[in-house]
Amino acid sequence: MTLASSTTSGAAGRYPPGALHQGTEAGFATAVALTPVPSLLVAQDGQILLTNAPLEHLFGYPPEALNNAPLDQLLPGNIRQRHPELIHAFWRDPTPRRLGQGRELFGRRLDGSLIPLEIGLTPVRVDGQAQVFVTIFDISARTISETRLLAALDASAAAMVMINDQGRIDLVNRAACDIFGLEAAALAGSQFDRYVADSALQVFYACREAFLTQSRPIRMSQGRVIAIRHPSGKETPVQISLAPIDGGTDGNVMVTLVDMTNRLAHERELKSRNDSLAALNDELRQFSYSASHDLRAPLATIAGLLDLCLEDFDAGDDVECRRNIAEALATSHHNIHKVEAVLTLARSGQDLERPETFDLAQAIRNCWEDLRADLEAEAEAADAIHPTEETGPFPTFTFTITGEAVVRTDSQMLMTAIENLLSNAWRFRDRKKRHQWVTVRLRLHPLSIAVSDNGLGIAEAEIPRVFELFRRSSGSSGHGLGLALVQKHVRRLGGSVAVNSGPDGTSFILTFPSMETVS
Repeated sequence: MTLASSTTSGAAGRYPPGALHQGTEAGFATAVALTPVPSLLVAQDGQILLTNAPLEHLFGYPPEALNNAPLDQLLPGNIRQRHPELIHAFWRDPTPRRLGQGRELFGRRLDGSLIPLEIGLTPVRVDGQAQVFVTIFDISARTISETRLLAALDASAAAMVMINDQGRIDLVNRAACDIFGLEAAALAGSQFDRYVADSALQVFYACREAFLTQSRPIRMSQGRVIAIRHPSGKETPVQISLAPIDGGTDGNVMVTLVDMTNRLAHERELKSRNDSLAALNDELRQFSYSASHDLRAPLATIAGLLDLCLEDFDAGDDVECRRNIAEALATSHHNIHKVEAVLTLARSGQDLERPETFDLAQAIRNCWEDLRADLEAEAEAADAIHPTEETGPFPTFTFTITGEAVVRTDSQMLMTAIENLLSNAWRFRDRKKRHQWVTVRLRLHPLSIAVSDNGLGIAEAEIPRVFELFRRSSGSSGHGLGLALVQKHVRRLGGSVAVNSGPDGTSFILTFPSMETVS
């Protein structure tokens, strides 16, 4: 109950005649006495000048016992010390006010008990003296009802907020406090829309207008998600429903908020699984086609060689029979390795991701050094068997980084994909070029990894099919599964792979929009 006047002399003279309601002492005495609402008239120095019977009854005082008493007598002890500065603040801007909305305000009865109040202040001029006319409303019954309502709301798992006709929060339950990230005391009295994210304000205002016009329950989100802004900057996706209270006559509205965080995460996971199944179906389609095409030919070759062996055996030609058997065994061994490579590709989609934080740039350097030693030894062995004058110097390795390249992901899965690209860059180098090179460039936001070379390149007609199973370029001795494995690993890590190729070389670009990077 913070009201009254300053004790500064001459305060009334600072306000123009039209600024305050004016009247005589007799007129205001009659008005106070006839008002059914508890009322009193207070002087500038905080002295109670007039009270009416409802006020005396409310505070438990006998008739006229409060006349000429200090206003502090009706205040609880915790506010008396601050009351003088609040009086000064009121008289610096003497305008009608209503106190107690959105916060707890109490008066002190004669027996020392406290009663919850709402207070109206109206500055007046009585016989030329600035005073304040005070009306007091006992909200005990309403407080009890609100306490019971809040207890019921707190028992609900749904987040619920009651807002008044001005859009301010009157009541909020614990579940709603968790979404807003604030205590109930901090939320009370504040505008609800201040917590709606900027991106959702337009939808929120449009739905609110529709609700105010129809005054019936409405689901604001209509399948869309509205974000609630947390003090930390975090946004919580919610669906909001509005329902009028007491038929909507007093403008109070009950707002129900459903936290959509888990549901959206589940939908994303479901979509990811559906995408994985679609990719697996595509792989199975490719495999069934390739297996019937690529594996049938070697089996037919083996069968033909064995038929020749039978003929040679009948003819007694042991040398030719032995040569055909050796070729059949070589073909079998080659296709055993192909089947093992296919099984490796199939198993790669079953392994669980094991995320770890590592320096991507250093991991690529280490990978290249290990790969370089193996490839050089392989090249020396090949040149020893089939000497060629076209073999050029080992390609230079250029490593370029923009920003940091520390990531958190499955290192084995990512590095297997990069190792296959580095290996291909070496195997398909252009031996006629004097200067051969491989370049790896890292970019952030989002993370991208570009593996480029100045090798032989890929024919334009072949580019759309380079990631197919068993797809091999001319002169390749592999099984045609390396790039299929690259694409599979990259997709599992939430990324995509693109290829650009021409006479000057080839670039594979891996992009990971959601991969976590660490500063």
